[in-house]
Amino acid sequence: MASSAALLRRTLVLLSALGAVVLGLGLAQVAAGGKLLTPTAPTPGLDNLVIERAVGAVKVLQPTGTFVDPGRFASMAIVGVVIALAAYPLAGLGLRQRFLGLCAIGVAVAAIWSTGGRGALLFGVALVGIAIIATGRAGRRGGGFRRALVASVVCGVAVVLIAIALPSTFSSRATYYSATLDPRLQTNEWAFRWNLYQGETLQGIRRGGVIGRGTGSQALGLQYLFGGADRSVAGLYKTEAGWGAVGYEWGLVGVILWALWCAAWSRRVRGVLRLTRGTSYGPTAVIIVSWITLFLGIQFIGGKQAFQNYVSNAYFWLLSGIVFGLPQLLKTAAEDESDAEYALSASSAPP
Repeated sequence: MASSAALLRRTLVLLSALGAVVLGLGLAQVAAGGKLLTPTAPTPGLDNLVIERAVGAVKVLQPTGTFVDPGRFASMAIVGVVIALAAYPLAGLGLRQRFLGLCAIGVAVAAIWSTGGRGALLFGVALVGIAIIATGRAGRRGGGFRRALVASVVCGVAVVLIAIALPSTFSSRATYYSATLDPRLQTNEWAFRWNLYQGETLQGIRRGGVIGRGTGSQALGLQYLFGGADRSVAGLYKTEAGWGAVGYEWGLVGVILWALWCAAWSRRVRGVLRLTRGTSYGPTAVIIVSWITLFLGIQFIGGKQAFQNYVSNAYFWLLSGIVFGLPQLLKTAAEDESDAEYALSASSAPP
Protein backbone atom coordinates (compact mmCIF):
# COMPACT_ATOMS: atom_id res chain seq x y z
CA MET A 1 0.00 0.00 0.00
CA ALA A 2 2.78 2.38 0.95
CA SER A 3 4.37 2.00 -2.46
CA SER A 4 1.05 2.54 -4.26
CA ALA A 5 0.22 5.63 -2.21
CA ALA A 6 3.72 7.01 -2.74
CA LEU A 7 3.45 6.32 -6.47
CA LEU A 8 0.17 8.24 -6.61
CA ARG A 9 1.74 11.20 -4.83
CA ARG A 10 4.81 11.22 -7.04
CA THR A 11 2.73 10.88 -10.21
CA LEU A 12 0.41 13.78 -9.41
CA VAL A 13 3.25 16.03 -8.26
CA LEU A 14 5.28 15.21 -11.38
CA LEU A 15 2.31 15.87 -13.67
CA SER A 16 1.70 19.15 -11.82
CA ALA A 17 5.30 20.22 -12.38
CA LEU A 18 5.26 19.26 -16.07
CA GLY A 19 1.97 21.09 -16.54
CA ALA A 20 3.44 24.19 -14.91
CA VAL A 21 6.36 24.14 -17.36
CA VAL A 22 4.04 23.85 -20.37
CA LEU A 23 1.72 26.57 -19.09
CA GLY A 24 4.70 28.74 -18.21
CA LEU A 25 5.63 28.81 -21.90
CA GLY A 26 2.18 30.18 -22.69
CA LEU A 27 2.58 32.86 -20.04
CA ALA A 28 5.95 33.77 -21.53
CA GLN A 29 4.26 34.03 -24.91
CA VAL A 30 1.74 36.49 -23.49
CA ALA A 31 4.50 38.50 -21.82
CA ALA A 32 6.35 38.69 -25.15
CA GLY A 33 3.28 40.04 -26.89
CA GLY A 34 2.79 36.93 -28.99
CA LYS A 35 6.26 37.06 -30.53
CA LEU A 36 7.43 33.87 -28.81
CA LEU A 37 6.68 30.48 -30.41
CA THR A 38 4.45 32.19 -32.97
CA PRO A 39 4.78 31.51 -36.73
CA THR A 40 5.36 34.54 -38.92
CA ALA A 41 2.71 33.37 -41.41
CA PRO A 42 -0.50 31.32 -41.14
CA THR A 43 0.08 27.58 -41.12
CA PRO A 44 -1.15 26.02 -44.39
CA GLY A 45 -4.55 24.44 -43.89
CA LEU A 46 -5.12 26.26 -40.59
CA ASP A 47 -6.11 29.69 -41.85
CA ASN A 48 -9.20 29.93 -39.67
CA LEU A 49 -7.48 29.65 -36.31
CA VAL A 50 -8.14 32.64 -34.06
CA ILE A 51 -5.35 33.74 -31.72
CA GLU A 52 -6.64 37.23 -31.00
CA ARG A 53 -10.02 38.32 -29.70
CA ALA A 54 -11.37 41.84 -29.48
CA VAL A 55 -14.17 43.74 -27.83
CA GLY A 56 -14.32 47.34 -28.96
CA ALA A 57 -10.78 48.68 -29.10
CA VAL A 58 -9.50 46.14 -26.59
CA LYS A 59 -7.57 43.23 -28.11
CA VAL A 60 -6.75 40.02 -26.26
CA LEU A 61 -3.98 37.71 -27.42
CA GLN A 62 -4.87 34.08 -26.81
CA PRO A 63 -1.67 32.10 -26.16
CA THR A 64 -1.11 28.74 -27.83
CA GLY A 65 2.05 27.74 -25.99
CA THR A 66 3.37 24.59 -27.63
CA PHE A 67 -0.06 23.67 -29.04
CA VAL A 68 -1.63 24.28 -32.42
CA ASP A 69 -4.41 26.53 -31.17
CA PRO A 70 -5.52 28.52 -28.10
CA GLY A 71 -8.28 26.03 -27.28
CA ARG A 72 -5.81 23.26 -26.56
CA PHE A 73 -3.71 25.54 -24.38
CA ALA A 74 -6.86 26.48 -22.46
CA SER A 75 -7.67 22.79 -22.01
CA MET A 76 -4.17 22.23 -20.65
CA ALA A 77 -4.64 25.13 -18.24
CA ILE A 78 -7.83 23.56 -16.86
CA VAL A 79 -6.25 20.12 -16.58
CA GLY A 80 -3.16 21.67 -14.98
CA VAL A 81 -5.12 23.36 -12.22
CA VAL A 82 -7.13 20.18 -11.59
CA ILE A 83 -4.03 18.01 -11.17
CA ALA A 84 -2.21 20.57 -9.02
CA LEU A 85 -5.23 21.03 -6.76
CA ALA A 86 -5.75 17.26 -6.56
CA ALA A 87 -2.14 16.64 -5.56
CA TYR A 88 -1.84 19.39 -2.96
CA PRO A 89 -4.13 18.00 -0.21
CA LEU A 90 -2.70 14.44 -0.33
CA ALA A 91 -1.33 13.22 2.99
CA GLY A 92 2.32 12.26 3.11
CA LEU A 93 3.66 14.96 0.82
CA GLY A 94 7.06 16.32 1.77
CA LEU A 95 7.76 20.01 2.16
CA ARG A 96 9.38 20.21 -1.28
CA GLN A 97 6.50 18.37 -2.93
CA ARG A 98 3.99 20.64 -1.22
CA PHE A 99 5.90 23.70 -2.40
CA LEU A 100 6.00 22.40 -5.98
CA GLY A 101 2.28 21.80 -5.78
CA LEU A 102 1.63 25.37 -4.67
CA CYS A 103 3.82 26.74 -7.47
CA ALA A 104 1.93 24.60 -9.99
CA ILE A 105 -1.39 25.91 -8.67
CA GLY A 106 -0.20 29.49 -9.04
CA VAL A 107 1.07 28.98 -12.60
CA ALA A 108 -2.13 27.18 -13.64
CA VAL A 109 -4.35 29.92 -12.21
CA ALA A 110 -2.27 32.59 -13.96
CA ALA A 111 -2.51 30.61 -17.21
CA ILE A 112 -6.29 30.31 -16.94
CA TRP A 113 -6.60 34.07 -16.49
CA SER A 114 -4.29 34.67 -19.45
CA THR A 115 -6.03 32.30 -21.90
CA GLY A 116 -8.59 34.87 -22.99
CA GLY A 117 -11.13 32.06 -22.97
CA ARG A 118 -14.39 32.66 -21.13
CA GLY A 119 -15.07 28.95 -20.76
CA ALA A 120 -11.63 28.31 -19.28
CA LEU A 121 -12.13 31.15 -16.81
CA LEU A 122 -15.56 29.94 -15.67
CA PHE A 123 -14.45 26.33 -15.33
CA GLY A 124 -11.28 27.42 -13.56
CA VAL A 125 -13.13 29.54 -11.01
CA ALA A 126 -15.61 26.72 -10.36
CA LEU A 127 -12.91 24.08 -9.92
CA VAL A 128 -10.74 26.25 -7.68
CA GLY A 129 -13.77 27.03 -5.51
CA ILE A 130 -14.72 23.35 -5.25
CA ALA A 131 -11.14 22.38 -4.43
CA ILE A 132 -10.78 24.98 -1.67
CA ILE A 133 -14.09 23.97 -0.08
CA ALA A 134 -13.29 20.25 -0.31
CA THR A 135 -9.81 20.73 1.14
CA GLY A 136 -11.09 22.96 3.93
CA ARG A 137 -13.79 20.46 4.90
CA ALA A 138 -11.08 17.87 5.56
CA GLY A 139 -10.88 19.38 9.04
CA ARG A 140 -8.59 21.53 11.10
CA ARG A 141 -6.91 18.58 12.82
CA GLY A 142 -5.82 17.11 9.50
CA GLY A 143 -4.53 20.45 8.30
CA GLY A 144 -7.33 20.80 5.76
CA PHE A 145 -8.37 24.30 6.77
CA ARG A 146 -4.80 25.56 6.75
CA ARG A 147 -4.10 24.01 3.35
CA ALA A 148 -7.27 25.48 1.91
CA LEU A 149 -6.30 28.91 3.22
CA VAL A 150 -2.79 28.64 1.75
CA ALA A 151 -4.17 27.51 -1.63
CA SER A 152 -6.60 30.44 -1.63
CA VAL A 153 -3.79 32.89 -0.95
CA VAL A 154 -1.65 31.37 -3.73
CA CYS A 155 -4.50 31.72 -6.24
CA GLY A 156 -5.02 35.34 -5.28
CA VAL A 157 -1.30 36.11 -5.39
CA ALA A 158 -1.04 34.58 -8.89
CA VAL A 159 -3.64 36.99 -10.26
CA VAL A 160 -2.12 39.95 -8.38
CA LEU A 161 1.32 39.17 -9.81
CA ILE A 162 -0.10 39.28 -13.33
CA ALA A 163 -1.65 42.66 -12.57
CA ILE A 164 1.71 43.95 -11.32
CA ALA A 165 4.06 42.34 -13.85
CA LEU A 166 1.79 42.54 -16.91
CA PRO A 167 -0.68 45.37 -16.26
CA SER A 168 -1.82 45.63 -19.89
CA THR A 169 -2.42 41.88 -20.05
CA PHE A 170 -4.42 41.98 -16.84
CA SER A 171 -6.51 45.02 -17.78
CA SER A 172 -7.28 43.84 -21.32
CA ARG A 173 -8.54 40.50 -20.07
CA ALA A 174 -10.49 42.07 -17.23
CA THR A 175 -12.23 44.32 -19.77
CA TYR A 176 -12.82 41.45 -22.19
CA TYR A 177 -14.20 39.08 -19.55
CA SER A 178 -16.41 41.78 -18.09
CA ALA A 179 -17.78 42.89 -21.46
CA THR A 180 -18.66 39.37 -22.59
CA LEU A 181 -19.72 37.78 -19.28
CA ASP A 182 -21.47 40.56 -17.36
CA PRO A 183 -25.20 40.01 -18.05
CA ARG A 184 -25.90 43.69 -17.36
CA LEU A 185 -23.91 44.79 -20.41
CA GLN A 186 -25.22 44.70 -23.96
CA THR A 187 -21.98 43.12 -25.16
CA ASN A 188 -22.45 39.98 -23.05
CA GLU A 189 -22.61 36.70 -24.98
CA TRP A 190 -24.78 34.59 -22.69
CA ALA A 191 -27.90 34.74 -24.84
CA PHE A 192 -25.89 34.38 -28.05
CA ARG A 193 -24.07 31.28 -26.81
CA TRP A 194 -27.22 29.68 -25.41
CA ASN A 195 -29.15 30.21 -28.63
CA LEU A 196 -26.17 29.04 -30.70
CA TYR A 197 -25.57 25.79 -28.83
CA GLN A 198 -29.27 25.05 -28.49
CA GLY A 199 -29.92 25.63 -32.17
CA GLU A 200 -26.79 23.79 -33.31
CA THR A 201 -27.61 20.80 -31.11
CA LEU A 202 -31.11 20.42 -32.54
CA GLN A 203 -29.86 21.02 -36.07
CA GLY A 204 -27.12 18.41 -35.76
CA ILE A 205 -29.54 15.80 -34.47
CA ARG A 206 -32.03 16.56 -37.25
CA ARG A 207 -29.34 16.31 -39.93
CA GLY A 208 -28.04 13.03 -38.53
CA GLY A 209 -31.43 11.37 -38.56
CA VAL A 210 -31.73 7.99 -36.88
CA ILE A 211 -28.32 6.44 -37.57
CA GLY A 212 -26.20 9.48 -38.49
CA ARG A 213 -23.77 10.22 -41.31
CA GLY A 214 -20.77 8.30 -40.08
CA THR A 215 -17.95 8.53 -37.56
CA GLY A 216 -15.47 11.29 -38.39
CA SER A 217 -17.86 13.54 -40.27
CA GLN A 218 -17.53 16.02 -37.38
CA ALA A 219 -13.95 15.18 -36.41
CA LEU A 220 -11.75 17.63 -34.54
CA GLY A 221 -10.02 20.07 -36.86
CA LEU A 222 -12.53 20.18 -39.69
CA GLN A 223 -13.63 23.65 -38.63
CA TYR A 224 -10.08 24.94 -39.10
CA LEU A 225 -9.33 23.48 -42.52
CA PHE A 226 -9.13 25.36 -45.78
CA GLY A 227 -12.64 25.26 -47.20
CA GLY A 228 -12.16 26.66 -50.69
CA ALA A 229 -10.95 29.65 -52.64
CA ASP A 230 -12.78 32.03 -50.33
CA ARG A 231 -11.41 30.20 -47.26
CA SER A 232 -14.90 29.25 -46.24
CA VAL A 233 -15.46 26.34 -43.88
CA ALA A 234 -18.81 25.59 -45.55
CA GLY A 235 -19.14 21.93 -46.39
CA LEU A 236 -16.77 20.90 -43.62
CA TYR A 237 -18.06 22.13 -40.31
CA LYS A 238 -21.76 21.43 -39.83
CA THR A 239 -22.50 22.02 -36.17
CA GLU A 240 -20.87 23.77 -33.21
CA ALA A 241 -22.24 21.68 -30.37
CA GLY A 242 -21.10 18.45 -28.75
CA TRP A 243 -24.48 16.75 -28.67
CA GLY A 244 -25.22 18.09 -32.14
CA ALA A 245 -21.98 16.56 -33.44
CA VAL A 246 -22.84 13.20 -31.88
CA GLY A 247 -26.27 13.37 -33.50
CA TYR A 248 -24.77 14.31 -36.87
CA GLU A 249 -22.28 11.43 -36.79
CA TRP A 250 -24.28 8.68 -35.07
CA GLY A 251 -27.86 9.87 -35.26
CA LEU A 252 -30.52 9.67 -32.57
CA VAL A 253 -29.30 6.19 -31.64
CA GLY A 254 -25.84 7.58 -30.93
CA VAL A 255 -27.21 10.47 -28.86
CA ILE A 256 -29.11 8.03 -26.64
CA LEU A 257 -26.11 5.73 -26.24
CA TRP A 258 -23.77 8.67 -25.53
CA ALA A 259 -26.16 10.05 -22.91
CA LEU A 260 -26.42 6.65 -21.21
CA TRP A 261 -22.65 6.25 -21.20
CA CYS A 262 -22.05 9.74 -19.76
CA ALA A 263 -24.66 9.15 -17.04
CA ALA A 264 -23.22 5.74 -16.15
CA TRP A 265 -19.63 7.01 -16.06
CA SER A 266 -20.52 10.06 -13.97
CA ARG A 267 -22.48 7.90 -11.54
CA ARG A 268 -19.60 5.45 -11.24
CA VAL A 269 -16.99 8.09 -10.39
CA ARG A 270 -19.38 9.89 -8.02
CA GLY A 271 -19.86 6.59 -6.20
CA VAL A 272 -16.22 6.78 -5.13
CA LEU A 273 -16.92 10.00 -3.22
CA ARG A 274 -18.97 8.09 -0.66
CA LEU A 275 -16.15 5.60 -0.12
CA THR A 276 -13.47 8.27 0.29
CA ARG A 277 -15.47 10.76 2.37
CA GLY A 278 -13.66 11.59 5.59
CA THR A 279 -10.38 10.05 4.43
CA SER A 280 -7.12 11.63 3.29
CA TYR A 281 -8.15 10.96 -0.32
CA GLY A 282 -11.50 12.71 0.03
CA PRO A 283 -10.49 16.17 -1.30
CA THR A 284 -8.52 14.65 -4.18
CA ALA A 285 -11.51 12.54 -5.21
CA VAL A 286 -13.89 15.52 -5.04
CA ILE A 287 -11.64 17.67 -7.22
CA ILE A 288 -11.12 15.04 -9.92
CA VAL A 289 -14.75 13.88 -9.96
CA SER A 290 -15.93 17.49 -10.23
CA TRP A 291 -13.79 18.01 -13.33
CA ILE A 292 -14.95 14.74 -14.91
CA THR A 293 -18.59 15.66 -14.30
CA LEU A 294 -18.17 19.17 -15.72
CA PHE A 295 -16.17 17.80 -18.64
CA LEU A 296 -18.83 15.28 -19.68
CA GLY A 297 -21.83 17.40 -18.77
CA ILE A 298 -21.18 21.10 -19.34
CA GLN A 299 -18.00 21.47 -21.38
CA PHE A 300 -19.19 18.94 -23.96
CA ILE A 301 -22.18 21.12 -24.83
CA GLY A 302 -19.93 23.62 -26.59
CA GLY A 303 -18.46 21.13 -29.02
CA LYS A 304 -17.20 17.60 -29.50
CA GLN A 305 -13.69 18.96 -29.95
CA ALA A 306 -13.46 19.29 -26.15
CA PHE A 307 -13.67 15.51 -25.85
CA GLN A 308 -11.56 14.78 -28.93
CA ASN A 309 -8.78 17.09 -27.73
CA TYR A 310 -5.94 14.69 -26.91
CA VAL A 311 -4.91 16.70 -23.84
CA SER A 312 -8.31 16.54 -22.16
CA ASN A 313 -9.03 13.04 -23.45
CA ALA A 314 -5.81 11.48 -22.19
CA TYR A 315 -6.17 13.04 -18.75
CA PHE A 316 -9.85 12.08 -18.64
CA TRP A 317 -8.95 8.38 -18.77
CA LEU A 318 -5.92 8.75 -16.51
CA LEU A 319 -7.75 10.67 -13.78
CA SER A 320 -10.77 8.37 -14.03
CA GLY A 321 -8.44 5.43 -13.41
CA ILE A 322 -6.95 7.20 -10.39
CA VAL A 323 -10.42 7.75 -8.94
CA PHE A 324 -11.38 4.11 -9.47
CA GLY A 325 -8.18 3.03 -7.70
CA LEU A 326 -8.68 5.12 -4.54
CA PRO A 327 -11.03 2.64 -2.79
CA GLN A 328 -8.45 -0.11 -3.24
CA LEU A 329 -5.78 2.10 -1.69
CA LEU A 330 -8.04 2.66 1.33
CA LYS A 331 -8.81 -1.06 1.60
CA THR A 332 -5.14 -1.97 1.47
CA ALA A 333 -4.34 0.69 4.07
CA ALA A 334 -6.98 -0.74 6.42
CA GLU A 335 -5.60 -4.26 5.96
CA ASP A 336 -2.04 -3.07 6.63
CA GLU A 337 -3.19 -1.28 9.77
CA SER A 338 -5.02 -4.40 10.95
CA ASP A 339 -1.95 -6.56 10.32
CA ALA A 340 0.24 -4.10 12.21
CA GLU A 341 -2.10 -4.13 15.22
CA TYR A 342 -2.17 -7.93 15.20
CA ALA A 343 1.61 -8.12 15.06
CA LEU A 344 1.90 -5.65 17.93
CA SER A 345 -0.57 -7.54 20.10
CA ALA A 346 1.15 -10.85 19.32
CA SER A 347 4.57 -9.50 20.26
CA SER A 348 3.30 -8.10 23.55
CA ALA A 349 1.41 -11.25 24.56
CA PRO A 350 2.96 -13.32 27.40
CA PRO A 351 4.76 -16.48 26.28
